[in-house]
Amino acid sequence: MQHISKTLCKDSTEVKQLNLYKKGQVTPGGMTLNYCSIASLFTQLEDSAEFSTRMKAVKMFNQVISIVELQTTFELLDIYCHDVNTGLAFTSN
Repeated sequence: MQHISKTLCKDSTEVKQLNLYKKGQVTPGGMTLNYCSIASLFTQLEDSAEFSTRMKAVKMFNQVISIVELQTTFELLDIYCHDVNTGLAFTSN
């Protein structure tokens, strides 16, 4: 996801949100997601963790460091919101 977001010049969290399961999709295990609330949960977690505020602080820190000319070839700080996709399937015979 990081490579994709850098290639598209988009925030990695935005790319991850676009890639979340949606209601009605079918998992690789063949399970139809009739009740999928991951997108709203992701947004709630982002809000409760004050993710955008923290992201702004990280970017501001990195700008200050680059002004002082201490920044190396990579950013000194970064913050990510990770999603986990586990292939759980519940089937009955």
